[in-house]
Amino acid sequence: LLSTLLGIIVGSIAGYFGGTVDLVIMRITDIVQCVPGMLLTICLCMIMGKGNMVYTVIAMSFGGIWGTARMLRGQILMVRESEFVEAARATNVSNFRTILKYVLPNSIQQTIIGACMSIGGSISAISGLSFLGLGIQPPYPEWGAMLSEGRAVMRYYPNMLIAPCIAIALTILSISLFGDGLRDAMDPRLKD
Repeated sequence: LLSTLLGIIVGSIAGYFGGTVDLVIMRITDIVQCVPGMLLTICLCMIMGKGNMVYTVIAMSFGGIWGTARMLRGQILMVRESEFVEAARATNVSNFRTILKYVLPNSIQQTIIGACMSIGGSISAISGLSFLGLGIQPPYPEWGAMLSEGRAVMRYYPNMLIAPCIAIALTILSISLFGDGLRDAMDPRLKD
């Protein structure tokens, strides 16, 4: 959610203002997206300190900002030339209010759906980091750390691996189904 919120801010600024602002933000986006997401997250976790929940969330969020910003920017580029945006500019509405009231509501649907779909990937990545010992560590409960601890006794106590795996799978499945339902609910063609 943090990466989506920051991505909305960055993408709105880049898409609405265009020009040099858009060029600079998109070049930063290109540079950050050249690094694989998990590698970037691992590096940020090692720099900020492993085992802290806040640092893990910040590290995961930093990589997700740029994809959201790029997707929203593309939507805003289509919407910003619409008649209602030109009418808002003609009536001397501030840029901030134009973005919030006219541009974002007409371009944010795909971003919200993309955010729902990316939450499952984030859960998998955080579990993977914790499994490797780089994410959230005990005494905080985390499914990846539970898998890592259960690995040593999996022959005798398989439930220590099965329960966290089922929890991860069911959570990701439910969030994906919620995203599908949200996509269907927000599709204007299905509202008839």
